[in-house]
Amino acid sequence: MDHLITKNLLKNLSIEYKTPFFVYDEQILTNTYNKLKNALHEKIEVFYSVKANPNVTIVNHINNLGAGLEISSESELICALKAGANSKDIIFVGPGKTAHEIEFAISHDVYCIVVESIQELDLINTIGLKYNRKINIALRVNPSLVGRGSELIMSGTSSKFGIDEDWFYSESDINNKYKFVHIIGIHTYMGTGILDWRIFFENTKYILEMAARLSSKHNFKLEMIDFGGGLMPTVYEQQGSVNLDEIKKHLSPFIDSYINDLGYVPRLILESGRYLVAQCGFYVTKVLYTKESRGKRFAITDGGIHQNIAAAGGIRKNTDGNFITEVISSNNRNNIIQNVGGPLCTPADMLLENVLLPELEQGDLIVLKGSGAYGLTASPSLFLSQGYCTEIWVYSNNNEIGSCMIRKRQMAEDVFRDQILFSNKNVENLH
Repeated sequence: MDHLITKNLLKNLSIEYKTPFFVYDEQILTNTYNKLKNALHEKIEVFYSVKANPNVTIVNHINNLGAGLEISSESELICALKAGANSKDIIFVGPGKTAHEIEFAISHDVYCIVVESIQELDLINTIGLKYNRKINIALRVNPSLVGRGSELIMSGTSSKFGIDEDWFYSESDINNKYKFVHIIGIHTYMGTGILDWRIFFENTKYILEMAARLSSKHNFKLEMIDFGGGLMPTVYEQQGSVNLDEIKKHLSPFIDSYINDLGYVPRLILESGRYLVAQCGFYVTKVLYTKESRGKRFAITDGGIHQNIAAAGGIRKNTDGNFITEVISSNNRNNIIQNVGGPLCTPADMLLENVLLPELEQGDLIVLKGSGAYGLTASPSLFLSQGYCTEIWVYSNNNEIGSCMIRKRQMAEDVFRDQILFSNKNVENLH
């Protein structure tokens, strides 16, 4: 079975939970993971980037499929542990880790902390001295090679991520300079949104060869190499898809040769966030009003970028077009060019622009596919004090399809619960 979610199910969920909401298809997620894993060399592990969608149910399911986890904060580490992950299958990345977060990760014995600056390296070495132990780290390298063909390039230029590759060649044996860290490997992420298998292969080849050079120069064994990922899922209209068969065909023999040259098998990690979870997610919103404005037709919905900023280009500021969209209505209508905007008081709140859809009417459901990544938790959820919407998990149990809520909708009282009202009377009462 390719999927579990149907139009009828979405109609029923809209009645039970009200719109807007996110709904995730367990079968699509499982299929996506298995297809990716099968396209890779058997020695390559898939690590899920929790930032893409940190709902604990999704993290738990991906972890149960066999993926490790890449986390970027204390909260994401707590999520990973709640999801049942083994700490030895967790790596901690990110350019702005606090000392508290680093010590928290060390206390939970994560596989390694990925170091992104010399000052962070100094800090972790100091923490190791404090506890009189060597801390497992990987060095994030900002490579000299520019990540071609990426939607978002993250290498070969000045960056807040990682340590420039040139620095490693200008320094002497760093492995002996830092007595309280254990350098176990190299981490590099060159870019995201890659559709061309050739670029993915060339990036991976460069990273692995660079890792071998750096380990030789600085005298540490390559116990692990995280070569990033960046594969692009199919989420936009008229968008192609990455050829996994070509990746397998070209990458597998290279990995065999690479391992043979090393003389041992390092832990090889491919990170994947959006590629794994985007297609399993659907954002369902309802049309509140329709209108004409200076020759353009608009539909105003109860959902918007405060919950699904990814549909409007997201934190990547992408402008590749509209998400693949389906309309659920009570009757058939002709397709016309329309614009779909949410309830926020900003012109940026546009979910779809110049999109060809059946003529929208009040009460229609708009289903934005490919919404499983960087949606709810990457969006400005407190704009207009709107809060989070409901998240729903659709699963199969003994060939029976079921659904359950995996995040409650934030009500108005939830949004304001942690705020504290200041007044002069409060101050006067203290005296």
